[in-house]
Amino acid sequence: MFNPLTADQATPAEEIPQGGILLTPLGGRDLLRRIGRDLHRNRQPDIYPGGLVLPGGTDPSLYLSPGKESFHDASTYATGSAGPEAGPGEGQRAPSTGDSPPWAASGTRSLQLGLPAAHELSEAVADDLRGVAATYPRWKVRSTPEVSWLYGWIKPIPQLSDRALLVTRYPHDPAGVVESWAWWGIGIWIGPRHTNYGSGSVCAYEPRQGTWVRGYHRLWQLLDLTTLWVVRQMHVRCFGFWPGRQVLHTPPERLRDHLPGDLCGCDRFGLRYEECCRAADVAETSHTKPGESQRVLSTPTRRPRGPVIRFLQFGLNS
Repeated sequence: MFNPLTADQATPAEEIPQGGILLTPLGGRDLLRRIGRDLHRNRQPDIYPGGLVLPGGTDPSLYLSPGKESFHDASTYATGSAGPEAGPGEGQRAPSTGDSPPWAASGTRSLQLGLPAAHELSEAVADDLRGVAATYPRWKVRSTPEVSWLYGWIKPIPQLSDRALLVTRYPHDPAGVVESWAWWGIGIWIGPRHTNYGSGSVCAYEPRQGTWVRGYHRLWQLLDLTTLWVVRQMHVRCFGFWPGRQVLHTPPERLRDHLPGDLCGCDRFGLRYEECCRAADVAETSHTKPGESQRVLSTPTRRPRGPVIRFLQFGLNS
């Protein structure tokens, strides 16, 4: 069992400003609390190089070392999290489509570790890997002519010790599905909540919303979405509910996955589940036969398997 997030002596939540620039540093729990409150209001945080996450409007110099004051704003593209079978959402903005992150300096450095010969990579693949090198500079890559595995540690909230290992499988075939997985620093898989059925990979966005589309969005943007997904998981551990938008299609899914305080996973935004669909979902599922009710409320398998397990066993430290 995990220890709870480290308690810290920080500004009480009721004293956190409602808007504007924070001029004094907050403790880790209060930063996480503010991010969760903002996500509940559909306000996105800022994500900094290496996966540092701060509430929007925070003075970055309070937390960033010199020379790392540039950042990219998560609200430049959609960050609404969805369930394993999520549906359309609202309030998302179109992403930047530039070849490099908005804040990146000229002369993006390339990843040096494990890359195949340059002629084996398409320009689109090489460009994606260069973008990751700029936004997550401490990450590593292992590549074959067919696939690249990118992995690295993030510690997203200042003054909290929680960190996660992220592993991303990036097929070089443009039709291939990009998948990510995450483990807490003590080696426990982050899931099954908000992971995909079958593979147990991170479900950080809703495909049908156009939140992230390969060939249109950059790979570093997907890693940002995954980093924010980890922050949401930290919020669940600390405060007991999922912060912000999520999408759950059916009554059985909503009854199984919602926690008290979660926003409802239906198409309406802004109402907590217990204020919105819960009564109707209970009524609908109560009409099913006993065996059928147990079946629809059971959790299909969601667990890392296959290629990612082999990579963890043989490729991570090779």
